[in-house]
Amino acid sequence: MIDLPQVSFQLPPKAGERGRGLVKAFRFGLVMPGGSRIVLDVTGPVRVEKAFVLDASDGQPARLVLDLVGIDREAFLRAAAVDLAFCATLAGFTGRRRKLHVLLGITAVYHVACWSSTGRTLGGMVMRQRVVAIDRSTPTIGQSVVRLFALPIAWALRRPVHDEAAATEVITDSP
Repeated sequence: MIDLPQVSFQLPPKAGERGRGLVKAFRFGLVMPGGSRIVLDVTGPVRVEKAFVLDASDGQPARLVLDLVGIDREAFLRAAAVDLAFCATLAGFTGRRRKLHVLLGITAVYHVACWSSTGRTLGGMVMRQRVVAIDRSTPTIGQSVVRLFALPIAWALRRPVHDEAAATEVITDSP
């Protein structure tokens, strides 16, 4: 998801219905007064390697360029496993019988606390990624809660609806 100041998109009517490479399709439009958004539907986990704008020249408009790199699914799962292992370890210290309930509670608190304080979990540190609000600030607790509860829907739809609902996005930090 890419949020921009209001843009007058001048693309053919069916632009974005078919992508290529790592991008399956894309959508774009006005999301609020003064703000536009581009949403990329990707074939799998990706990170932004480079992002820059080419100035208008030779009668062509300015262009946004994104270099996307596919992320190894195993690396993505390893990063998720870091968060799960941390939460499971904390749940193990409670000594209670209802470990699943404790694990789910700890996982929820962990993610909301991490996202709303630093924007990243331990797994996010491994992936060099963090969650930010659309204005690039740290997400609020409310945004983090909405993002967490919408996450299962995002997994089911294979689209970042949790970020759309929470007005957040995941960015990759430079190495």
